[in-house]
Amino acid sequence: MKNLAKAPTKPFGTLYHHSMTETHGSVVINERPVTKKERVQKIVGATMTSFAMALYLVSYGPITRSEIAAPQTEVASAVQEVSAAEQVVVPTDTSFSVYIPFLKTKSVVIPNVDPFNEQEYSEELSKGVAQAKGTGFPGEGKRIFLFAHSTNSLLNIAQYNAIFYDLGKIPEGEVVELYYNGEVHQYRVTEKKVVAATDVQWVSPKDGEELILQTCYPPGTSWKRLLVFATPV
Repeated sequence: MKNLAKAPTKPFGTLYHHSMTETHGSVVINERPVTKKERVQKIVGATMTSFAMALYLVSYGPITRSEIAAPQTEVASAVQEVSAAEQVVVPTDTSFSVYIPFLKTKSVVIPNVDPFNEQEYSEELSKGVAQAKGTGFPGEGKRIFLFAHSTNSLLNIAQYNAIFYDLGKIPEGEVVELYYNGEVHQYRVTEKKVVAATDVQWVSPKDGEELILQTCYPPGTSWKRLLVFATPV
């Protein structure tokens, strides 16, 4: 028995103009079978579009959700301002951790991480925030440098610790708390600065206690660095 299924077709047309004695025209629309090449191109196009959408969701999903949830978080914070002020948040690891009340984020701090050894800091930053090797610890009277992962691929955004993604939203005057050896040290934000990715002078050891938090800027890229400076309260 013959296969009566109709092959896919594609319309095409030709515009005819008649003239000499009369001026008019007619459009003839016909249908022709869709070629194998056209079907392959259509499938490839749809596949690439789906992959691009999936990559976008994986890469920028956390950032998008954060931005959408931000207004709701601000409203909830305003409603519960009194009760929230009375709460004391203690990180689960008080040996070395960071807590930012304004952002309501906390993370363990991995000490003595070489900021110039990509293999080393990439491994450690999947666990938490890193303290740059050679800089100080809370209470030592030296510069303390903490940094989050500097992503070099969109696929890394969801993989690595994201505590500093919203760091740029923290205003001057807010407090950052470091827990170290069971004690809490408070630092007040004094300045924010965007610098080139190659500007590494801030990682250098320095006497005089101050806290510097670093993250990538804009969030989710590795183009520049956002630095947040804070001094002991």
